[in-house]
Amino acid sequence: TALLVEQAKQALALRGPQRSLNIGRNAWIVKPGDALRGHGIKVMRDFASIVQLVSTKDSNWVCQKYIEEPQLCAGYKFDIRVWLLVTEVKPLKAFVYNDSHVRFAGNKYDQELVDLRECLHLTNGNIYEKQEGYHDVNEDLGTTCFSWNRGKYERWLQETYGGRIQSQAGMSSSLWDASIKPQIHKIASWTLGCIAHKLRKKTNAHHLYGLDLMVSMEDHNPRVWLLEVNSSPSLAAGENPVKSALVQKMLQDLVKVVVDLKEDPAASCGGWELLNQVPLGLPPP
Repeated sequence: TALLVEQAKQALALRGPQRSLNIGRNAWIVKPGDALRGHGIKVMRDFASIVQLVSTKDSNWVCQKYIEEPQLCAGYKFDIRVWLLVTEVKPLKAFVYNDSHVRFAGNKYDQELVDLRECLHLTNGNIYEKQEGYHDVNEDLGTTCFSWNRGKYERWLQETYGGRIQSQAGMSSSLWDASIKPQIHKIASWTLGCIAHKLRKKTNAHHLYGLDLMVSMEDHNPRVWLLEVNSSPSLAAGENPVKSALVQKMLQDLVKVVVDLKEDPAASCGGWELLNQVPLGLPPP
């Protein structure tokens, strides 16, 4: 019986890779296609209400299935902003920045999805900048402005899940390096591969993208999901010390890639890491 159950689970996983993300709450995230920085986004569960919203307001709308069971840190939902830098189009050459901005919602997540207020579900810092206590230290997260860098998240992974994996070669690596980072690179590669035919070559030009990612846990293994790609990611940090430090260092290292590396192929890229291979076309299902 156990074998049949396992086979059934594997068959369902192949037919619906996102099956484990949904727990029967019928939640959807609805947002204006032309809005920026978290404005106008709603979490909704009623089909008639969704239709009414998108029909009564003059805008193009994006409606996508909500990840109902994300990984939580201290009860808070979060996403991960990863920067992707394209320096050449033909041939396609791109870099992923190793440090990332982990962005938390302003209140603890309601797993029953009864409370649909934005402060429980959305992670865009612009929503919370004027919220009372935004600049105070959150005791659950040990930080201000609902932000971590990748290093703090990696340490949390180690404390929560054991954090280190023993490979077949006997090498020990963190859960981030062994599982999450390779998935991020694969997502970045497939994302660029899907749009490579639309990119136009420009002399002495580069493009910075912001990938928004979310993590879920499947049988104690992290699974990374792409939420959206920002073609003009905001680098304004306001009074957020975590984002400010990340953006400053990222831009300093960006200069190393677009200037120093052209003059000296052996120059340091700082925190930027070259994507080894970008497949062209759509990813496999």
